[in-house]
Amino acid sequence: MVAKHYGRFLPQDKAELAATILNHAWQAA
Repeated sequence: MVAKHYGRFLPQDKAELAATILNHAWQAA
């Protein structure tokens, strides 16, 4: 899953990436 893929990044980086991914997901939906 995406969480596993980005789990290796630091918490701050993961949070920023997650926000970006969620934004794309919302726009795509």
